[in-house]
Amino acid sequence: MSLSPTSARAEDGLSPALLMIEELSHRALNDYTCVISMLRLAADKTGDSSARTALIVAAESMHGRAQTFRALQAPARGQGPIDLADYLESVCKALSTSSLATAGIRLTLIRENVRLPADQCWRLGLAVTELIMNAASHGLRWGTGESWVGMSVDDIEVCCTVTDNGPPITLPGVGRGRRIISALVAGIGGRAEWSFGPSGVCAALQVPRPSGPIHDLAS
Repeated sequence: MSLSPTSARAEDGLSPALLMIEELSHRALNDYTCVISMLRLAADKTGDSSARTALIVAAESMHGRAQTFRALQAPARGQGPIDLADYLESVCKALSTSSLATAGIRLTLIRENVRLPADQCWRLGLAVTELIMNAASHGLRWGTGESWVGMSVDDIEVCCTVTDNGPPITLPGVGRGRRIISALVAGIGGRAEWSFGPSGVCAALQVPRPSGPIHDLAS
């Protein structure tokens, strides 16, 4: 008896939650591809040079956003440990290209190499991305400014920070974004903390560093 793709993946041991994430990611990437193709087709058909330029720019922007989405996909089942700095670098590059550069926001990664289970890197990547976008939206208000992603590693824990040089802001309430970030980090045994000062906002994600051989948490 043949199995449907969903049944096959379930029998392969993929959890229902990850299966749902994989399905939604697949549909979203298909939608990105469809929209990009439509924009490029419209650009080829229009005889207005200004409209053609605008459509091409829109297609390139969507392509950059698709690259960000692709970088943040859940790791494949059985994927081994990866370097967190390499992973965050690919995420930061995609975010800069798709969203931040056009707003005049400079994003810098201060990297420190450390190999972690793929699932842990993925969750940290999701949390860091949320922090970067929060900094762009709330701290810098999509205006010219700078944001930094820092990394520090010791024998006990890994810390990722996101800071910006936006104007002082009052202590905000705990919104949906902060709840998501805290839950993502708590899911791998860590914690998230925010500090609000006269020189912008600093958010710190601290997670335990695995001891001994690293096993893939996504398997």
